[in-house]
Amino acid sequence: MAQDLSDALVRQLPPAAVSFFATFSRFEFALKRSKYSKTGGSGGVSADWDAFSKILGNKFLDKIRESGKAATLLNNPPKKQVLVDGDLSWKVVANPSNVNELFGAIRRVRNNLFHGAKYSTGVEADAVRDQRLLEEASWVLHVALEEVEQIREQFVQPLA
Repeated sequence: MAQDLSDALVRQLPPAAVSFFATFSRFEFALKRSKYSKTGGSGGVSADWDAFSKILGNKFLDKIRESGKAATLLNNPPKKQVLVDGDLSWKVVANPSNVNELFGAIRRVRNNLFHGAKYSTGVEADAVRDQRLLEEASWVLHVALEEVEQIREQFVQPLA
């Protein structure tokens, strides 16, 4: 039964979404295992993206920008889902101007995908842009892995 549900989910999502799921979750695992973590209000632990952004610095953003490989993420970033008068809507978000905002955009890609704001019906009005956002966000995470050996080592550790 559980396998049937998993198979159905994978069939409904584009391959880039499944790949992004895996990359993002493993990246957060690596951040927490590398001591880039913080406690939340309920005492739980989460990845500390702000601290990670600081070690990369804005040279990382310059590298991403100069590559031209994340143009959608940088110039047409994911919108934020909001409630307006009780109805779901989308809020345009400013283009990332620093590394922390770049990773904020990647987390919005994650939020929009993980929390059902994208691909919920299998048909998405802006599928080309969404595909680009998924691919570019995954690419940026892989570039970040190349930059920080400690994170890369945790990322590739066996799950056992």
